[in-house]
Amino acid sequence: MEFLKKFFPFSFKFETTKQFVWTIILYCVAAFVAGFILGFMALIPYVGWLFSTLSYLFGVYTTGGIVVAILHKVGVIK
Repeated sequence: MEFLKKFFPFSFKFETTKQFVWTIILYCVAAFVAGFILGFMALIPYVGWLFSTLSYLFGVYTTGGIVVAILHKVGVIK
């Protein structure tokens, strides 16, 4: 599980339910802001595909972070 702790550090840093909710909110806000900025940058000709790909990858990362946080909260991942 050290592999997951290295790539999703915020998913393991909560102890209470309130901190868990803030972790989920942090991932959602980060995904929204990055998706908005990278989605806007995707409109640039010739390099738009790069920003579109980065936006998709960041969305996958934040979704993974949320899933890992939930699995840690319910006790599947220690």
